[in-house]
Amino acid sequence: MGSENILILGYERRDGGLKNALYYASLGCNVRLTDLKDLKSLGEGAEFLKSHGVEIISDGYREEDFKWADKVVKTPAIDFSNEYLKYAKNVVSSFSELLSSPLIKETKIILISGIKGKTIAASAISHTLKAFGHTVHTCGNLGRSAYAELALLNRGEIPQYLICEFSSRQLRDALYILGEDFPDVELSLITGYNQETDEAVKGKETVYARKSAKIVCPQEMRKPLARIIDKKLSAISSIEALSKSMSSEIPESLRNAYAVLSAIGIPAGKRSQGLKSFRGVPNQSEIILMNGEIIAVNDSSATIPESVVFAYQQFASLPVHIICGGTGRNLDSSCLINSLSHCASVTLLDGSFTRSALMPLLQKNGISFNGPFIKMEDAVNAAFMGTDPNDGKQEVILLSPGAMAYEYFSDEFERGDLFARACKALDE
Repeated sequence: MGSENILILGYERRDGGLKNALYYASLGCNVRLTDLKDLKSLGEGAEFLKSHGVEIISDGYREEDFKWADKVVKTPAIDFSNEYLKYAKNVVSSFSELLSSPLIKETKIILISGIKGKTIAASAISHTLKAFGHTVHTCGNLGRSAYAELALLNRGEIPQYLICEFSSRQLRDALYILGEDFPDVELSLITGYNQETDEAVKGKETVYARKSAKIVCPQEMRKPLARIIDKKLSAISSIEALSKSMSSEIPESLRNAYAVLSAIGIPAGKRSQGLKSFRGVPNQSEIILMNGEIIAVNDSSATIPESVVFAYQQFASLPVHIICGGTGRNLDSSCLINSLSHCASVTLLDGSFTRSALMPLLQKNGISFNGPFIKMEDAVNAAFMGTDPNDGKQEVILLSPGAMAYEYFSDEFERGDLFARACKALDE
């Protein structure tokens, strides 16, 4: 693959150009990224890619780039009607690449799509399966990108379960590209649609629902879905029926997860035990450690300063030792001053936002800080050093960066994983 010419079509921060380009650059490919925006509008992420050998083609598309490429990687915001795609030899998306990989041949795949509750369902299913010894990876809409998952697979980290959470555009792209080559999967969870009609189901679910050994969906979708994919009604289970035995102690928001765990054969006792211990969506105010002295909270998905303010307010009644900072020169840090001034301690992760905005803000207002640190382990150690185990109060270690992660971490997901690992190591 190292000699391949790869064209990334479209620059997006989440399931987009930056991460896709970095993945192929890490494999030694010749990588170009093309976007309609000018270089200045693309921001420092484009400069970061250039430092990794990626050629940036801004201010519009060029026919020659599409003809040059062995593979065009389309980001979800780009429609298949784009006139330049007619020049492409091969068009792929992040999920079409992942789902066609032979590395997941023996992995049980759970696909999640629909209009609501996807992220919490994916996270709660993963948490429960892990709690009972299964190896589980999650990727998709609000978590690890499909290319980040491919990188793990390439390193030999093959999970027993792979949970993929699709946005509508990601699902559209994978279905369009793979068609009948869409892989057989263990289970598909469809959480619902805005319009409960045959047409709402038809465009998105026909292929992959047919390729699913088990299907779980709301009761009102069972009949139209069975008719469209030509399966017996008994092959499609309702969320309502599968979750009838769910304890009232389990939040209603976890009903989809309970139904899926039931469908794949996890015993009722383990379902309940796992879901009762679920602390929230990874990287979103997720409590990863709680003892008599410390509450450690992973809010790594906070990539703008305003999110830090929200996270701090959830724990403002306790002493908060915050870890923040990262990448992003165009972020306004001024909204942070009130929250940071009331924190018990401030520890900084290194990055362009930290250097250009956060450190000057703290210095101007006379707020002391630890760091900045490149390694998460060092930042966590510094934050823990600020706690007082003898004061009789619980204290909070809060990772809420308020900035992107890509200078020193592959993504926000890895940043959160490293935080959780470091906190748990100190608690042992």
